[in-house]
Parts: sequence; structure tokens; C-alpha cells
Amino acid sequence: MDPWQQTVESRLGELRTDIRELRSDVGAIKVDLTAVKVRVDHLPTKSFIVTALLGSLGAFSAITVFAGQIRALFGVH
Repeated sequence: MDPWQQTVESRLGELRTDIRELRSDVGAIKVDLTAVKVRVDHLPTKSFIVTALLGSLGAFSAITVFAGQIRALFGVH
């Protein structure tokens, strides 16, 4: 084999190794992406957050408005 063919074979071997590493990395990325998707699916939705916020504000407002009556109910002045 002449020197040119040897360098071509050497470079092809390096490319094959690089491709194997890339395939391995892409497989790892797919696994990580699947894990991220599962975690994102369990995040609360915007409507839940808005509902919880409005409910909390409503409860706080009711306690503030009716504070005198609540104190009287429990006998606290």
C-alpha cells in the first residue's frame, strides 16, 4: 500500500471512531431528553397556578375583611 492509501485508511479509521462516539452521544442525549420530558409533563399548568393564586388572594382578602368577626367568634379582642 502506498503512503497516500495509508493516510486515507488512517483518516477513515478516525472518522469511523468519531461516528461511533457521535452515535453514543446522541443516544445519551435522547435518554436525557426523555427524562426532561417526563419532568416537564409533571409541572403544574398555567391554569392551576392562576387558580391557586386567585384562591389564595381570595382567602387572604376574606380573612382581612372579616378579621373583626373572626376575632369575635374566637373571643379574642
